[in-house]
Amino acid sequence: LSENDFTGAIPSEMSQMRKLETFSMHQITSTRGGLTGNLPDFANCTMLSTIHLSGNSIAGELPEDFLLGTELDNSKYIEVDLSSNYLSGQIPRSW
Repeated sequence: LSENDFTGAIPSEMSQMRKLETFSMHQITSTRGGLTGNLPDFANCTMLSTIHLSGNSIAGELPEDFLLGTELDNSKYIEVDLSSNYLSGQIPRSW
């Protein structure tokens, strides 16, 4: 869904999509600012392995429980790209 000039906030319901594996809505050439609002925690997305949201206008702090419910083991990692947004604050302790 990347590079489609979507606007508006990411619905908080995205955090309830337990089987979501990849969420990629990055923008390189957005003329409207892209996605806005706060970042959902994605805490219940147990299968998530990739989040690419770079180049949007997402603001605020990373949720304290960001990615907390993902199922990680020694062979799995989560690729996260939140660059070129308006995030602030500290990296959550849960990381």
